[in-house]
Amino acid sequence: MLKTINKFALVIVITAVIAGATTYVLKPSKSNIVEQRVVLSNEITGGFVPMTGVTVGAGIYKDLPTTASQAINEGWIDSVLCASGKGRYFYKQSTLEPVPYLLMYDIRDELIGVYFYSIYEMPKPWTLKEKLKPFSETILDFEHSNLILFFKDPVNACRRDDKNSDGSFN
Repeated sequence: MLKTINKFALVIVITAVIAGATTYVLKPSKSNIVEQRVVLSNEITGGFVPMTGVTVGAGIYKDLPTTASQAINEGWIDSVLCASGKGRYFYKQSTLEPVPYLLMYDIRDELIGVYFYSIYEMPKPWTLKEKLKPFSETILDFEHSNLILFFKDPVNACRRDDKNSDGSFN
């Protein structure tokens, strides 16, 4: 009887060791975690092929920079000051074709939203604005329709984690 109990205990220990080793070997590594993506797109007549990373057909399929440093590297200009409840505006100056949107980042340099604008009057939920001047410097100096799309809560966009203050400059 004692030999049977010893064999049973040995089987349980071996099973536990194998299960533990298998769990350790098969656990997902951090390299499997995909970075966050924000994609600006319209109706694509073909489609995006994930295996190749190529868009087939007509349309827009553009990855937006998810961090402020990526945006700067791609030629976006930082307005520097943080607008309370909105974040920092990044704009692109283009002589060929104007970019009809601004990128909005929080104080931690994460993309939190996009400010779309048009020189044409657009239907609701778009609103009409005389100009965009969140601080002393004007970013858009003409009348335009605008629509803001936030991916993250903008309320604390200018709040530093280590401070009680808002961190904004307006």
